[in-house]
Amino acid sequence: MRLKNIDLMEVKPLKGNLNSDGWDSQPSISCDGMVIYFASSREGGYGGADIWRSFRLEDGSWSIAENLGPTINTAGDEESPFMASDGVTLYFSSTGHIGMGDGDIFMTRIQQVSGDTIWNWLEPYNLGYPINSPFQEVGLFVKADGKTAYYASSRLEGEGGLDIYTMELPEQFRPNPMVHL
Repeated sequence: MRLKNIDLMEVKPLKGNLNSDGWDSQPSISCDGMVIYFASSREGGYGGADIWRSFRLEDGSWSIAENLGPTINTAGDEESPFMASDGVTLYFSSTGHIGMGDGDIFMTRIQQVSGDTIWNWLEPYNLGYPINSPFQEVGLFVKADGKTAYYASSRLEGEGGLDIYTMELPEQFRPNPMVHL
């Protein structure tokens, strides 16, 4: 996609093997540009929408997408992945993990287990109240400072539908500190 004077000039699928015939949406690209996380209803998942990832190849195309597995994905919907700038902290929304209501925001981290090749996702953690509510919370985005976050919620005190909220992210939910050069 290219933008010129705010007019959309060209739209085309990403090169490679990450697209499917299913619903593929809500991308989050890692800070180094080498991994894209996204939600998809494609075949091969655990039910509903799942979170998948694809790696950028040397030629600039994208690898075949891989499911993040049963630690992250459930029979419900996992959506709105956001990989923080530290490259290890992932935030997402879920209707399948135990929560407070109609979709809560969770966080997890990927952790190296053995050598350079084996990595596992830690058990997702519900961000709890007051971030989550009995209503739908979705789409958490954390600024590069690791402190400021934005998300959407359908809670009653909003203007109606999904409203955007901002907050200072509690320290226990922040990504690892990063310095960008």
